[in-house]
Amino acid sequence: MFPLENYHLSTLMFLLLLISLLLSELIVTIDCIKLVKVKVPDQVTKGSDVELKCIYDLEGNPLYALQWFFEKGEFYRYAPNSNPNVITFNVTGEKVNKKKSHQGNIVLSNVGVNSTGRYKCEITAAITYQTDRAEHFMRVSANSASSLWALPLSSSPFSSSSWLTIGSFLLMLMKFFPLPPSP
Repeated sequence: MFPLENYHLSTLMFLLLLISLLLSELIVTIDCIKLVKVKVPDQVTKGSDVELKCIYDLEGNPLYALQWFFEKGEFYRYAPNSNPNVITFNVTGEKVNKKKSHQGNIVLSNVGVNSTGRYKCEITAAITYQTDRAEHFMRVSANSASSLWALPLSSSPFSSSSWLTIGSFLLMLMKFFPLPPSP
């Protein structure tokens, strides 16, 4: 090893300063991207147009890609540096209205009952390829009358995708609270 007694204090200070400058150049600050919110309606009526919003904060990083998934299938991708920068994929029941959609906000046209399910937005930052995602369940009812009677069980131990209709509620009441036998 090098004995420190052979170096002057000014030389040691210079070496420490040089080492600290080199280390500061090597340390890379990683910004955290955040998917702030996914706005997907809880319930819509069959045949309606639905707007899905993906609100995110890239913390100064450029966007590499924003993707929308229905269940596990990707149906929309926005990549600003690609050509074309918007690509839609054929996923059962999902019809993206490209004229009304832009970046993270998309419009699904004429949704059907088979569009009931989990929607997920995923963002990826360029350079770091850091990814964040969020999802939400949407139910598509056959008609507007049935949507009035469907109640989400969000405060129950069941998942937010569980729904209780008035009919199943009445059946449950009849099972657990049967009428007394007639005399």
